[in-house]
Amino acid sequence: MKYNLVEEENWRRKLEVTIPEEDINKKFEEVYKVLKREAQIPGFRKGKAPINVIKSRYGKLAEKEVLESVVPDAYSEAVKESGVMPISDPAFSMIQIEEGKPVTFTAEFDIKPEIELQKYTGFTLKKQSPELKEEDVEDAYKHILDRFSSLKTKEGAAEDNDLVVVDMEVLEDPSNSIEQKEMKDFQFQLNQKATLPEFYNALKGINPGDVREVEIDYPDDYYQEQMAGKHFKFKLTAKEIKEVIPPEINEEFLKQFGEDMKTADDLKDRIREDLKQRRQQEVENELQDQTIKSVISANTFELPESLIHNYLDHMIEDYKQQNQDKQADDEELRKQYRPMAIRFIRWNLLYHLIAEKEKIEVSKEDTDNWLENFADKSNITVEQAREFLAAQKKIQDVKETILEQKVIDFILESSTVEDV
Repeated sequence: MKYNLVEEENWRRKLEVTIPEEDINKKFEEVYKVLKREAQIPGFRKGKAPINVIKSRYGKLAEKEVLESVVPDAYSEAVKESGVMPISDPAFSMIQIEEGKPVTFTAEFDIKPEIELQKYTGFTLKKQSPELKEEDVEDAYKHILDRFSSLKTKEGAAEDNDLVVVDMEVLEDPSNSIEQKEMKDFQFQLNQKATLPEFYNALKGINPGDVREVEIDYPDDYYQEQMAGKHFKFKLTAKEIKEVIPPEINEEFLKQFGEDMKTADDLKDRIREDLKQRRQQEVENELQDQTIKSVISANTFELPESLIHNYLDHMIEDYKQQNQDKQADDEELRKQYRPMAIRFIRWNLLYHLIAEKEKIEVSKEDTDNWLENFADKSNITVEQAREFLAAQKKIQDVKETILEQKVIDFILESSTVEDV
């Protein structure tokens, strides 16, 4: 067997393989012997038909069986001899076969990228302040009260905090972004923090039956992507004004948040503590994300397309499993998730390389500590936690999570973190 290894772009490799004539002839003989023994041809007893009749009747079948046998074997041998390590299935092409002649074919595949680490320490990172503002506590407290408030239809004009029920009609939509042009019983709460200024100003002081027109340019960062940065004009017809009646703050109301809740201040203290923990976690998450971005930016390399393709296959499958009631457009999902896939794969390759170079490993003690923490949060025993993760085949995922965190901690310790 002869082969030639061709290096192509982005870790793509092509093997050009030639299987010698004598090997092909030997395989044809083996296949024809089996066919001759098993074939039942009219006019001949089983196993007695002349070989030329067998070849005439079963020649194409023999070629197929020879190909299916010799090509995978030759490919495996060529891969072994060349020393490459494919990470994708081979794509075969240019296969030619004819008894008495050598077989030639090509096999294309991707190999694992050979990455030379350029920089993974010495970054300057910005850490946001975990400080909590008292107005955040008050806003969260008011939000809880809103959840338990009741509504009462009122006479007169809409005031701050009232709920205004309107029928909305789309008058102008140049980008044709809104599919439903008429919306019945749409609700606005008159709150300057939560309601866009154009709607707030139009609805403040409105009475049932009044009609207002609103032109609005939505902010570029508006949470509904199809409306962000676009211009619209709406007609609003007020149908009903509802007053928001907050709950009575008494012991019966407060105890649903904890038996130790006696006053509104107790509830605010609980909210303050929860928000502090959440804010601290947000700060840590942002710092870690900044660390990952810094490492990726400092170490540029091309990725094999097959790695991206396979990762997207898994992402789309997960999406379909979790959204079985939605129609999925595979191509649109691939386009949407591709940047996320590239970031994940780059970081995954990089942090494993860093761990290998710095001899960062996951010990049994690391795993035990993680399991104890998981069990404590889940209110189960460590053994139950271990059994649960083993049943879900997540033990390896746990080790990967610990390894990634240890690498991030190493990078942070080797960098400058500035408080801002």
